[in-house]
Amino acid sequence: MTADLVAAREGLNEEEVSLDDPLTSGQSIAPIACWLVSDKAAGISGQVIHGGRGSVGLIAQNAMFRLYETDHVWSLDELDKLLPSIMDEKKAFDAELAKAAEPKKV
Repeated sequence: MTADLVAAREGLNEEEVSLDDPLTSGQSIAPIACWLVSDKAAGISGQVIHGGRGSVGLIAQNAMFRLYETDHVWSLDELDKLLPSIMDEKKAFDAELAKAAEPKKV
Protein backbone atom coordinates (compact mmCIF):
# COMPACT_ATOMS: atom_id res chain seq x y z
CA MET A 1 0.00 0.00 0.00
CA THR A 2 1.30 3.46 -0.81
CA ALA A 3 1.24 6.57 1.35
CA ASP A 4 -1.11 8.39 -1.03
CA LEU A 5 -3.71 5.60 -0.78
CA VAL A 6 -3.45 5.42 3.00
CA ALA A 7 -3.67 9.22 3.23
CA ALA A 8 -6.78 9.29 1.05
CA ARG A 9 -8.43 6.51 3.07
CA GLU A 10 -7.60 8.10 6.42
CA GLY A 11 -8.20 11.74 5.45
CA LEU A 12 -4.56 12.67 6.12
CA ASN A 13 -1.74 14.38 4.26
CA GLU A 14 0.85 12.00 2.84
CA GLU A 15 3.43 13.45 5.26
CA GLU A 16 1.27 12.31 8.19
CA VAL A 17 1.28 8.68 7.04
CA SER A 18 3.72 6.14 8.40
CA LEU A 19 3.81 3.01 6.29
CA ASP A 20 5.65 1.37 9.16
CA ASP A 21 2.51 1.55 11.34
CA PRO A 22 1.06 -1.98 11.23
CA LEU A 23 -2.49 -0.63 11.62
CA THR A 24 -2.30 1.63 8.55
CA SER A 25 -0.16 -0.50 6.28
CA GLY A 26 -0.87 -3.66 4.34
CA GLN A 27 0.38 -5.58 7.37
CA SER A 28 -3.09 -5.40 8.90
CA ILE A 29 -4.75 -6.88 5.80
CA ALA A 30 -2.20 -9.64 5.12
CA PRO A 31 -3.36 -11.98 7.93
CA ILE A 32 -6.96 -11.66 6.74
CA ALA A 33 -5.96 -12.50 3.17
CA CYS A 34 -3.90 -15.47 4.40
CA TRP A 35 -6.80 -16.75 6.49
CA LEU A 36 -9.15 -16.48 3.51
CA VAL A 37 -6.93 -18.77 1.43
CA SER A 38 -6.55 -21.27 4.26
CA ASP A 39 -8.48 -24.51 4.66
CA LYS A 40 -10.39 -22.94 7.57
CA ALA A 41 -12.06 -20.53 5.14
CA ALA A 42 -13.18 -23.28 2.77
CA GLY A 43 -16.69 -22.62 1.56
CA ILE A 44 -16.57 -18.87 2.03
CA SER A 45 -17.54 -17.29 -1.25
CA GLY A 46 -19.17 -14.07 -2.37
CA GLN A 47 -18.64 -12.25 0.92
CA VAL A 48 -17.33 -8.73 1.43
CA ILE A 49 -14.92 -8.60 4.35
CA HIS A 50 -13.79 -5.32 5.90
CA GLY A 51 -10.33 -5.37 7.37
CA GLY A 52 -7.67 -3.00 8.50
CA ARG A 53 -6.78 -0.63 11.32
CA GLY A 54 -7.14 -3.47 13.80
CA SER A 55 -10.64 -4.42 12.77
CA VAL A 56 -12.27 -7.19 10.78
CA GLY A 57 -15.92 -7.58 9.90
CA LEU A 58 -18.39 -8.94 7.42
CA ILE A 59 -20.27 -6.39 5.32
CA ALA A 60 -24.01 -6.97 4.97
CA GLN A 61 -24.82 -7.14 1.30
CA ASN A 62 -27.93 -6.12 -0.55
CA ALA A 63 -30.56 -8.80 -0.38
CA MET A 64 -34.31 -8.93 -0.76
CA PHE A 65 -35.86 -7.88 2.53
CA ARG A 66 -39.51 -8.58 1.76
CA LEU A 67 -41.08 -9.69 -1.49
CA TYR A 68 -44.76 -9.56 -2.33
CA GLU A 69 -46.09 -10.82 -5.64
CA THR A 70 -49.31 -10.30 -7.50
CA ASP A 71 -50.77 -11.47 -10.78
CA HIS A 72 -51.62 -7.92 -11.84
CA VAL A 73 -49.94 -4.53 -12.09
CA TRP A 74 -49.73 -2.92 -8.66
CA SER A 75 -52.11 -0.02 -8.12
CA LEU A 76 -51.05 3.12 -6.28
CA ASP A 77 -53.61 2.36 -3.56
CA GLU A 78 -52.12 -1.11 -3.03
CA LEU A 79 -48.61 0.32 -2.88
CA ASP A 80 -49.75 3.06 -0.48
CA LYS A 81 -50.94 0.32 1.89
CA LEU A 82 -48.04 -2.09 1.46
CA LEU A 83 -44.82 -0.12 1.07
CA PRO A 84 -45.00 2.07 4.22
CA SER A 85 -45.31 -1.05 6.40
CA ILE A 86 -42.38 -2.68 4.60
CA MET A 87 -40.30 0.47 5.10
CA ASP A 88 -41.15 0.50 8.83
CA GLU A 89 -40.15 -3.16 9.13
CA LYS A 90 -36.91 -2.44 7.29
CA LYS A 91 -36.05 0.50 9.58
CA ALA A 92 -36.52 -1.72 12.63
CA PHE A 93 -34.44 -4.46 11.03
CA ASP A 94 -31.66 -1.98 10.15
CA ALA A 95 -31.61 -0.68 13.73
CA GLU A 96 -31.20 -4.22 15.09
CA LEU A 97 -28.50 -4.92 12.51
CA ALA A 98 -26.63 -1.73 13.42
CA LYS A 99 -26.73 -2.69 17.11
CA ALA A 100 -25.47 -6.19 16.34
CA ALA A 101 -22.68 -4.74 14.19
CA GLU A 102 -21.24 -2.53 16.94
CA PRO A 103 -17.51 -3.30 17.33
CA LYS A 104 -16.64 -5.92 19.89
CA LYS A 105 -13.26 -6.20 21.57
CA VAL A 106 -11.48 -9.54 21.42
